[in-house]
Amino acid sequence: MKIFRLNKRAERPKFSNRADPIFNMKACFEPNTKVCILNSLNKETFALTKVMNGKTVVQVYPQQRVLIPTGLSFDVPAESVLKIYTHDEASFKKGLVLVNGISLIKHGYTEECYVMIYNISDAVAVVEDGENIAQAMLEKIIPYDITEIPTEAVKETSET
Repeated sequence: MKIFRLNKRAERPKFSNRADPIFNMKACFEPNTKVCILNSLNKETFALTKVMNGKTVVQVYPQQRVLIPTGLSFDVPAESVLKIYTHDEASFKKGLVLVNGISLIKHGYTEECYVMIYNISDAVAVVEDGENIAQAMLEKIIPYDITEIPTEAVKETSET
């Protein structure tokens, strides 16, 4: 799979070891840039990143949904999908989870990849530039068809 750095500071994804199918995705933002937020009333707003303790950060308040930029675009091969999962540290230590559980990037999507996170905790979470925010895995798609069957066949199948 090929990647494109849309932000020169974006870190190229790396595997922990060659046998590992999952790679980390890192947050990538500049100081004083806008980050898209949806609040608990579904109102889209923007917040500026801040510098705290020498690091560029975004604050994620409880019940907020935030699009965290990665600075990367992925060239997903045909008949494959890139699956994005919450990074375990972000989830356990900060209460941040993916909005939709698993995000999918399919072949042909060439825009910047954002990680849609949601703060399920009661505390403000801080996401730092360069922090592991998600994990991703490339998966081959098995082509299949969807066929409609009569209701009677469903009943027969469930009773056997």
